[in-house]
Amino acid sequence: MTRPIGLAIWGLHHQHPRWYWPLFAGLPQFAPRCICDADADFAAESGGFFGLDAHSDPAEMLARDDVEAVMVFVPHSAMPDAVEQCIEAGKHVLVEKPMGATLADARRVARLAGATDLKVTTGYCWRYDPMARKIRQWIADGLLGTVIHMEGRMAAGGAWRYVRDKAPWMLRADQGGGPMFNLGVHWVDLFHWWTGLEVEAVMGRTTGFGGEPERTIEDCAYALLEYPGGATGLLDIGYSVPPSFPQGRDLFLALRGTLGCVNWLPSWGGDDHDVLLVTEHESVGDAKVQHIKEPTAKVAGYSGQMGLDYLADWAKAIRSGGEVGIPVDDGLRAAVVADAVLRSADEHRRIEL
Repeated sequence: MTRPIGLAIWGLHHQHPRWYWPLFAGLPQFAPRCICDADADFAAESGGFFGLDAHSDPAEMLARDDVEAVMVFVPHSAMPDAVEQCIEAGKHVLVEKPMGATLADARRVARLAGATDLKVTTGYCWRYDPMARKIRQWIADGLLGTVIHMEGRMAAGGAWRYVRDKAPWMLRADQGGGPMFNLGVHWVDLFHWWTGLEVEAVMGRTTGFGGEPERTIEDCAYALLEYPGGATGLLDIGYSVPPSFPQGRDLFLALRGTLGCVNWLPSWGGDDHDVLLVTEHESVGDAKVQHIKEPTAKVAGYSGQMGLDYLADWAKAIRSGGEVGIPVDDGLRAAVVADAVLRSADEHRRIEL
């Protein structure tokens, strides 16, 4: 049996370390070794939750011979420095998206990743969703014809979540914590992964509701994306659903082409996927309208089965020397678009990329 990869988790003032943690029960490829956070008291307290050694000094964590790979969840502005330290210590890296607080940060991470043979990846795990992969195959098989329009909605719980989960830095615009830079990048990445189309220009708008908790981020962000050949995309991204909203977030994706369309209500670890496929492609015969209810594998942990598959693929790249499934350059592409949307909203103008 291949030796498991010794793993460290760096950064605990973030929602995802605890959300990822249950996945490791199904990942023998990894052997979690330790956690690290500059907040020594919180690191020590969290050590009881994870059942791992706790460090407050990153140098101590990175000096450990039993740590081969690090998952980085530090505040966004600290991500480039953290990635650089990991690489200098010879560790493989999973850096949480969006890889920094600014586009310059994301560019720096991409440069660091491009200059090493270590396996550096970032968390665009929707690519591993089985339904997302099925839709990608439908597009490749021509069921939609030429894609002319895409839509994506991702509205998660309000800003209060970041206070509850001890990550108040996410409420600061200078940390890139707003919904477009933090969540909208998922759909930007998925649109490109599905179609290969590059965004050529954007128009963006943002809104804020005010009130508690205090924050400088937008609450909602909207974007019109322009693609080659006249194709368009729409994004509706926000921290705006009430606490009682099913699964904690409102998700919707749609694609329309010259031969067909897809409407998808994705599951977030709970209900079945709900998909409507309508196509005039000759291969489907009379089955031009297909309403698909696809069960979701009940896997505990962040992103469920797709999170499990993403981490397993990272482990495979580390051990085999192959390419990671989600290159950092793809994360940079998404950050370029999100940054342009926010600049467009701020400057009230269309921005060409």
